[in-house]
Amino acid sequence: MLRSAASLVLIALSTITIWFSQQFFTGNELKAKTKTGISKNNQVIDLVEATIENKIESEKVNFMATVMKISMRHQSKLKKLPGNYYVVAGKYGSESIAWDECVRWKKLGVEVACVEVEESNLYHLIMARFTDEDDAKINAKQIPMLNNEPLQVQKLNVIYAQ
Repeated sequence: MLRSAASLVLIALSTITIWFSQQFFTGNELKAKTKTGISKNNQVIDLVEATIENKIESEKVNFMATVMKISMRHQSKLKKLPGNYYVVAGKYGSESIAWDECVRWKKLGVEVACVEVEESNLYHLIMARFTDEDDAKINAKQIPMLNNEPLQVQKLNVIYAQ
């Protein structure tokens, strides 16, 4: 959206520059001034686009850092609860994919913790912890689904971060 707005502003500036040049120059002078103006406008467009891309990347990094903090805070809460039955939002072989899924859950307003589990090479996204499997299943049905995939309830030995 920012990129579109910046492009429109730059197009308007180019149009004004060309109109202004036509009012005061003729022939070869106009061609030379127009080429210079277009070149400068292209440089401005490139600079604005690079600035926007940097800003977007910075916001992505900040958002991911926020998601990670929320995940760690949620993990701390779950660590204090009793039980080994967890509502599991997903299992992933790649940590980066697991964090991307954390972001998707965060956008739904659901807190998840990205954890490792004993005897597993997968990263698990856990939402809740229970002492009773049936309670966990009831809770799992009340949580919104992502991609229409039902949540799982599993007995896990979670390795909590220190």
